[in-house]
Amino acid sequence: MNDGRRPILVETSGAVGVKAPLPMVGGLRHGEVCSDRVVALPGAYRDQMRTLAGLLDVALRAVVRRYFLDARIRAIYSLPSDLENILRLAAPTPYRVGWYRPDFILDRDGTARICEIGARYPLNGWMVSRAWSRGQADFWDDLCAPYEPGNTVALVHAQEPSGEIDCLSEHLGHAGVGFVAVRPGDVSVRAGALHAQGRRLDHLILQLDRNELPMLAPDVLAHLIARGAYFNDVRTVILVHDKRVLTVLSDAAIMHDAMPADLYARLRPHLIASVCARSPDDAERLLRQEGNWIAKPSSGGRGIGALVRSACGEADWADRVRRDWPHLMFQPYLEQLDFMDPDFADPIHMVGMLLCRDAVCYGNGMFRGSNDAVINLHQQRGKLYRCEAVP
Repeated sequence: MNDGRRPILVETSGAVGVKAPLPMVGGLRHGEVCSDRVVALPGAYRDQMRTLAGLLDVALRAVVRRYFLDARIRAIYSLPSDLENILRLAAPTPYRVGWYRPDFILDRDGTARICEIGARYPLNGWMVSRAWSRGQADFWDDLCAPYEPGNTVALVHAQEPSGEIDCLSEHLGHAGVGFVAVRPGDVSVRAGALHAQGRRLDHLILQLDRNELPMLAPDVLAHLIARGAYFNDVRTVILVHDKRVLTVLSDAAIMHDAMPADLYARLRPHLIASVCARSPDDAERLLRQEGNWIAKPSSGGRGIGALVRSACGEADWADRVRRDWPHLMFQPYLEQLDFMDPDFADPIHMVGMLLCRDAVCYGNGMFRGSNDAVINLHQQRGKLYRCEAVP
């Protein structure tokens, strides 16, 4: 029996439902990827997620604040010098986590357990959720508040295409705000301001992987960080999006030095014990661990490159761990809550996302569901599920 603290998968007719045809968003067409069924979100569950977002904000800010104060944190990340130099440049400036998406699974008891955090492409997942779903409060006014008519906003991207953020550019255009998409090398500092494509840039939105940040010229990075008229913060891109942040959050000794013990005790049930290997010997010890595990690239997302031990065989698992351990984060593969969708032959599992800005949780974005070990919509392994708030 559902106790009101976990999502419920229902037929569209069992909820309000979306009656009008839904638009294409970021290259995704609703009818091609979205289930006709809806995830209903009870009030007690929504309250729990808002509390979780506040706890997570405290924890993430603590990790960023203590990066250069705690050698244990630096050892887990093991970052190259160019990224540490960017962190040093940003260290004196005030920090906010920004716009990010904690992803979570639902364990057998229905508890939300954070499996990774998406923060490098800050608006992915937001626009499709706003267009198709009803599981979140509207964030539009907060997102657009910094931009005034006559401003120019630049999306800075390299390999990642514009995608969902096109929805924002269209809206800003109607409001008299200019919007341009530029490459990192296009941005320069002239007369004390950032410029690209012959235009002065008032605000930047970074859609960059951490390894693409050094593509910005040093004076551009310094100017951007000093002014702060951009998101997400480079510290969020480097430290929060990195899955090794979950290894730091899982380390009770580190976190007891970083945040109040009572708050950490409330956050910890929502974490998955995550580990990283720091040497070949650590990798061998991981191979001797019993049970099912999942290995994930420390940077990246969308399930790309993730490997589940039980799904690949011991030889392939051992080869991957021994070869790639410096770039991987490991988690036990938890038993999860089953959902029944007649479109699948077997029970499915769900991955949810929270739409968060700092300590504010706007609610749930779209859920993803599949009966595969790894849910990856970009490789046609699953479906999207809309959300609706219910009492």
